[in-house]
Amino acid sequence: MPPAFQAFHHLHYERYLEYAQAHLPESTATRAVREAFGYLATHWPYIVSRLNPTSCAWSWFTTRIRIVSRPVLTAVCPRQYDAVLLHCVLGHPIKEAAALMGEHPSKLRYLTSRYQGPQSARAPRRPPLHAPQENR
Repeated sequence: MPPAFQAFHHLHYERYLEYAQAHLPESTATRAVREAFGYLATHWPYIVSRLNPTSCAWSWFTTRIRIVSRPVLTAVCPRQYDAVLLHCVLGHPIKEAAALMGEHPSKLRYLTSRYQGPQSARAPRRPPLHAPQENR
C-alpha cells in the first residue's frame, strides 16, 4: 500500500466505521468499511488525482452506505445529511466532521444551521471521541 493511503486509512477508518454503524448492524458495518477501503485502495491513483481526494473518497463511501441502508434522518441534500449526522448526532466537532468530509468548516456550520429536522438531532447525543472543545 502507498504510504499516503496508509495515512488516509489510519486517519479515517474509525470515523468511517462509526458512520457505517449509525446505519448498519456492527458486523455489516465492519464488512462495508473493509470493502470500502479495499475499493479506495484499488482506485487510489484516481482518487488522489482529484482536486479534493478526501471529498471524493467520502462521497464514494457514503453513497455506498446509503445504497445498503435506510436514512437515519431527513435532510435537503447528502452533504447536509452527513454534516448533521456527524456533528449533531454522532457529536463530532465541526472541524473534525469537515476534515472527514473534505469540506470547509464554514460549509458544515451553514448546513447544520439550516437543518429543519427534529430538534433532538441538533444536540449531540454523545460526547465526541476527542475531548478538545472547539467551534461546534
